[in-house]
Amino acid sequence: MTFFGKILVMLNLALSFALLIIGLFLFVFRTDWSNQKGKDGRPDGELLQKHNRIKELWDLLPPSEYAWRKSREALTTQEEGTPPDRKDGRLANRLFYDKEIQHLLTGADKDNPARAVVLDPQYRPVPDDANFGRPKMVPATDRNGKALLSLAAYDKEEKAFYVAYAKEQQRLEEGIKEDTRLTELFVGAKGLQQRLKDERARREQVLEEQDLVRRPLINTYVEAELLIKRKRELEYRLMELQKARSAQLSGLGQR
Repeated sequence: MTFFGKILVMLNLALSFALLIIGLFLFVFRTDWSNQKGKDGRPDGELLQKHNRIKELWDLLPPSEYAWRKSREALTTQEEGTPPDRKDGRLANRLFYDKEIQHLLTGADKDNPARAVVLDPQYRPVPDDANFGRPKMVPATDRNGKALLSLAAYDKEEKAFYVAYAKEQQRLEEGIKEDTRLTELFVGAKGLQQRLKDERARREQVLEEQDLVRRPLINTYVEAELLIKRKRELEYRLMELQKARSAQLSGLGQR
C-alpha cells in the first residue's frame, strides 16, 4: 500500500468516527415530535404539548368573548337606539355624514353650494363645538372663487357639453366634406384652377395673334390714309380739269 492510500484510509476512518458521533448525538438528544406522554422524567411529545396549550387557550376564550359581546351589545343599544336619544351618538354621526355625502352628490347648487371640511395648519379637521364636535363645514369654491356644485350638476353639464361637442363635430365634418368638394372643383381636372390656366394660355395666344395682326393693321391704316389723301388729290385734280374744260368749251362757243 502506498503512502497516498494510507492517507485515504485514515481520512475514511476519521469520517466514520465523526458520523458515529453525530448519530449518537441525534439519538440521545432527539426531539420527540409525537403526541405521547413523557416517561421516566422525560418531557411530553411536542405535538401533545401544542394540543395542551391550545386547549388551555380555548378554555379562556368563551369568557372573554362573552364579555366583549355583552359590552358591544350595550354600546350599540346605547348609541343606536330607534330613534336615537343621543344627538352626538353613532347613528346621528352617520346620518350627518350621509346627509353631507348626498348633498355633494345631488343637492349642491348655486344658492346652496357644496361644503368642505375646515382644516387646521396640520391638515386636521377643525371640530365644530356647535355640532357636537363634528367637522366644521364651510362653502367650497374652486381656484377662481366660484362655488362648487353637486356631482349630478357637473354630470349634467358634461352631458350637455358632449351633445354640443357632437353637433360641432358633425358640423365640422360637413365643413370638411364641403371644403373637399370645393377643393376638387378648384384643383380638379376641370376645376377652376385648370380653367384659369387654360384661360391664361388662351389670353397669351390672343396676345400673340394680336401682335401678329398689329403690324399689318398699322400698315393697312397707313395705306388707307395715303389712299384717302390720293383720292382727295385726284378729286381736286378732276375738279380742276372739269373747270379747264368748261372754260375751253366757253371760248369755242364765243368764236
